[in-house]
Amino acid sequence: MGAESSGCASRRQPSSSAAPRSSDPNAPCEAGQLLYRGTLEAGQVIRFARPKLFVIMGRPGNVRMRLNGRVVQVPNRGSPTAVIVTPRGLTPTSAAA
Repeated sequence: MGAESSGCASRRQPSSSAAPRSSDPNAPCEAGQLLYRGTLEAGQVIRFARPKLFVIMGRPGNVRMRLNGRVVQVPNRGSPTAVIVTPRGLTPTSAAA
């Protein structure tokens, strides 16, 4: 586990993810500061309250996400998969974004 604090502006749009099986997401914020890097164990939950997140998942099929309380579909575009998370939902993007 390794949640790190950052200087990113916090807003009221919470995003959380839970892994039913092991997964290894990275979540830098829009300013590029790393918020989390590590492996989520089965059942582990991490939460973020940011207006925008860029998330890279090594095993997206193992990740379940909730955005503002509703379950959202995590696109599985192979490994790794990258998404931009906003209050409107998830948008697939390049892992190099």
